[in-house]
Amino acid sequence: MKTITVIGNGPSLREFDFSALVALDTLGMNAAYRYWERVNWYPTHYCCLDPELIATHHTAIWALIVEERVKTAFLHGDFLEFFPDAAQDKRFVFLNQFNRNGYGDFGERYGLPFIESRAFYSSQSAKVTTGAYAVRYAIYLGYQRIGLLGIDLRYIGQIPEAMPNGDLRLVMERTPTHNPNYFFDDYQREGDRFQVPNPEIHNFDLHPASFEALRDDLVQQRLEVSIVNCNRQSELHARGIFPYRSLGYWLRQQKLDALVVLTQVREGDRILKMLKLWQQPAFIPFLHFQDREKVKLIFTFTGEEDVSLQSSIRQIYESSIILQQCFHPPEFHFFVLPEGEDVYIKDGAVPLGRKGFASGPNQQFFQTLFVLHETCNYALFIETDCLPLRPDWLGTLCEQVQTLDEFWVMGSHYRGKLAMFKHFARHINGVAIYAVGNPKFIEFAREWEAILDHVVAHQNPVVAYDSVLEYFFYYEFMNSKGSGKRLNPNSNGWKLFQGTAAYFRYTDYILNFSDATDQDVSGDEFLRAIRMQYDQAYLIHHKTLCEDTYYRVSENSTTDRLFSSPSSPEKSSTLLPSAQSYKQESQCKNLVEEDLSDCSQSNLIPATNPALSVALDNNDNSQHISAAPPISVFKFIIRAFSSKTLAIALLAIALNTVGSIEAIPYHWIFTASGTMFILLLIGWLLGKVGDVAKTSDRLQSSLEETQKTTKEVATNLVKLLRK
Repeated sequence: MKTITVIGNGPSLREFDFSALVALDTLGMNAAYRYWERVNWYPTHYCCLDPELIATHHTAIWALIVEERVKTAFLHGDFLEFFPDAAQDKRFVFLNQFNRNGYGDFGERYGLPFIESRAFYSSQSAKVTTGAYAVRYAIYLGYQRIGLLGIDLRYIGQIPEAMPNGDLRLVMERTPTHNPNYFFDDYQREGDRFQVPNPEIHNFDLHPASFEALRDDLVQQRLEVSIVNCNRQSELHARGIFPYRSLGYWLRQQKLDALVVLTQVREGDRILKMLKLWQQPAFIPFLHFQDREKVKLIFTFTGEEDVSLQSSIRQIYESSIILQQCFHPPEFHFFVLPEGEDVYIKDGAVPLGRKGFASGPNQQFFQTLFVLHETCNYALFIETDCLPLRPDWLGTLCEQVQTLDEFWVMGSHYRGKLAMFKHFARHINGVAIYAVGNPKFIEFAREWEAILDHVVAHQNPVVAYDSVLEYFFYYEFMNSKGSGKRLNPNSNGWKLFQGTAAYFRYTDYILNFSDATDQDVSGDEFLRAIRMQYDQAYLIHHKTLCEDTYYRVSENSTTDRLFSSPSSPEKSSTLLPSAQSYKQESQCKNLVEEDLSDCSQSNLIPATNPALSVALDNNDNSQHISAAPPISVFKFIIRAFSSKTLAIALLAIALNTVGSIEAIPYHWIFTASGTMFILLLIGWLLGKVGDVAKTSDRLQSSLEETQKTTKEVATNLVKLLRK
């Protein structure tokens, strides 16, 4: 579809960078050429339909064509009084050629043909302005997609420097030091002549009315043309004359500039494996590179700079043609936090600082937002536990960002089976796309950070940056004292929600799961099921899957078949529990928002550490502090190694063997312990298709009982030996 941007001269264009329009077809108008000369930029086409402006600027307009600054000029017929030879130059087109009432003598005098064009059919032929008729001219030229930029339509009728020069004419007595009607102050200079913008004869509303007439004529003539206004400050926007699209959307400036990895130095090995994974065809960021710009590759850390890790990352980048085609050279940011605040506490036994349990990742997130504000537009924030589901995962996102309406945050809600607290349930996980270059979003982000600090200090120290907004709004609405059960319309929380909610988006592009809890089958089968269920998913946030994939990549020279399973699609599609089964498993009977431990009695959430029941989704983003008891280490081993079944079986056999020796006092205790382990083994196997976390928690309890029993046996043996 042929596209053009029609550019007015309103003050909304102050500070606008015209170089952003270099690759686009454009149409400029009137005395703006004075500014174009300064910045060495010119539009594709030019328009001037004010006879008073023609009288002032005819020489400069002639030069625009003769010097080939513009391709065509659409002008009022009075221009031929100054340059009659222009009638023989096809680059000049005149308003009189489209209007039968004004064509007669004009056409005969200059030998110009009448031009039949439905774009100029109008039910309100008196509503003629340069701006509205410039759009009609663009339609005549064959453009079907038209964006309006800088058309403010908010004129101050007569500024102090302008004096009357007839009924509908004005002249500038001096050049203004500030001109409120245009995007540069000397747009009008001493001696310039021009018409009154919105004369009384048109109810002081000629310019807006001319665009309303344009819209109505397009509908009546059934012209297949799309026109959008890209200016929030325009009367076009205030009156809803044409639909609005952001300037970034129209100019394709709404783009993904950066892939940002929020990580830690201790994750260096995973970072390197991740970069190697992206070079494999099954996980490649871009499947093709035609018409695609490189994306910045940015790593952010907390703590002191690590030169060695930077060198290792650069070495992988410089040795990979694929990474060099996808990304600019890697950038690094190290944020040194105040002493005691670079922590991510996962156990309440550790002393708590003023910034809460997730102090490290919380501060890392906000500092990353702020440091990227001046250099990026949109950025995808990921962690090292994010796995591509399909090739072209970054290319697909680049295309999506360009075509979506303006947004600030786009990411995934929790997709798994864990019972979520009500005040966290709808939050968007931190692995998401952020409008880091949007000044309004950055302003909101500072308020977001202040809300987090307040909640952590006075309400809940466990809250993380990604879940705090949901937490904040939940309690704001619950505690708002309005009329009856209604919210207080003047509450700060409600006003903040009203002003920002539309800029937060859920998406299937990223899928946020927990860990082993949400994976009931092998990685192969789970990924097949995910792909079958989520057609538009390209990234999954899942630590276990990533670690498994990194390991398999290191063990295999090719990865095209890494997750190719012989299972049938029918089988794979049934592996993920339905929404109804999620709902049934997520019932937490003792859920009380004020007490983070209230769900500890439910088997759905491990009770060993109530603080972990909350969805802190920032996996390993900071100094990981853990004071877990030794049994947790054994629990980890049981979950992590495939030899756990054999280990339990051997232990059970050994205990039963000892128990069969009747000479040993209390030998039946060994037999009972062995039987207990056999039962545990059977239970584990049955629980294989269920929730791994639930099974391991029950195992932990059983092991504690076994330890107690073993201790008693040992005590009795000692007593017997002493006798």
